[in-house]
Amino acid sequence: MAVSLKHTFVSAIPDGSDTSVVRPSNWNAEHTLTGTISTLMGFDATGASQSVTVGSGLTYSAGSLTASGGSGTVTSVAALTLGTSGTDLTSTVANGTTTPVITLNVPTASASNRGVLSSTDWTTFNNKGSGTITSVTATAPVVSTGGTTPVISMAAATASVNGYLTSADWTTFNNKGSGTVTSVTGTSPVVSSGGTTPAISMAAATTSVSGYLTSTDWTTFNNKGSGTVTSVAAITLGTAGTDLSSTVATGTTTPVITLNVPTASASNRGALSSADWTTFNNKGSGTVTSVTGTAPVVSSGGATPAISMAAATTSVSGYLTSTDWTTFNNKGSGTVTSVAGTGTVNGITLTGTVTTTGSLTLGGTLSGVDLTTQVTGTLPVSNGGTGAATLTANNVLLGNGTSALQAIAPGTSGNILTSNGTTWASTAPAVPAVPAGASIYTSNNFGGF
Repeated sequence: MAVSLKHTFVSAIPDGSDTSVVRPSNWNAEHTLTGTISTLMGFDATGASQSVTVGSGLTYSAGSLTASGGSGTVTSVAALTLGTSGTDLTSTVANGTTTPVITLNVPTASASNRGVLSSTDWTTFNNKGSGTITSVTATAPVVSTGGTTPVISMAAATASVNGYLTSADWTTFNNKGSGTVTSVTGTSPVVSSGGTTPAISMAAATTSVSGYLTSTDWTTFNNKGSGTVTSVAAITLGTAGTDLSSTVATGTTTPVITLNVPTASASNRGALSSADWTTFNNKGSGTVTSVTGTAPVVSSGGATPAISMAAATTSVSGYLTSTDWTTFNNKGSGTVTSVAGTGTVNGITLTGTVTTTGSLTLGGTLSGVDLTTQVTGTLPVSNGGTGAATLTANNVLLGNGTSALQAIAPGTSGNILTSNGTTWASTAPAVPAVPAGASIYTSNNFGGF
């Protein structure tokens, strides 16, 4: 049988004159496939064509594939013999010709055997849970968010946090020294001389020094009496005195102790009476919410006020400083019994004498006052002044009633003072209009035309 191949696509382009190249008619023609004698053609898993060689027991001729060899007819097959030996499925054949006997070994499945599942294991496995995780917890330093899809995490280890060692800390720790001691200090009563080879010491304990117990002191303390008390009477309570006090009678092995607890009062330190308890309990809670101060005392206010007072001066009321106390203390007793007044200044005379009570008389007419040295301030218009401390140079002064004088600046060069009927102003002079054709006569006299 001839096998041919023809392209699906047929070219309609006519052939050219060059027969040495593949022409459209060559492409459109049916092609006959040839192969090696006594071989078959097949296709592999990728679809590529392959030559199939005829193996032993087969004969290929004239397009026919024929099996050769013995007839191999099976006349009897026994039922499978089942066994459990081994660790995996195995089979053996006895009498493997016309009457084969096949043995199939199927061991019981276990942690080491591949085989069938026993009924016991089936029950065990069937009783197990479905295996679904419902919650996952963690023990520090491991942390879990919980639930069926937990996020497991661990913080980086620090001086206060247990966790994993970061690469940076690993490098730091790895670079540390072998642990050689470079300095040792001591905390009292232990004393260290310091450095890499310190001398550690401790003083012997005394009444004023903390330290170790010497053998001598040990013997002294050990030889002291055991002080065993064989009988103690109940404490006798009293109320005598103004403070807590106690006395002991028979202060050896059978002491009798009297404890005086007076009732607390303004003068006694002692137990609070029920009457006072009721009185104190009925008082307010006493919580300070705001504190103010009355001069000269000053308070910053609020529940935690800062209370202060300024030092007293000639203008400030306050506390007396130690410096001022010394100054005042050094002054004489200075009781004044009589004050006389006499003298004249610029025509004003002071006369009279005051003892315990009375008045000084001031009289005369003021005169000879030096306005430069004896007068301060600005003299108002009502007292004959200008009401101004300074006057601008070259300004014209105008009256302003009892108020300070007004001033008019010169303004533009050529300006003149003009009145608007109410006040004066510096304005440019008005030029009268000259009718057309009018004659202007001039005169040599100043100001005439």
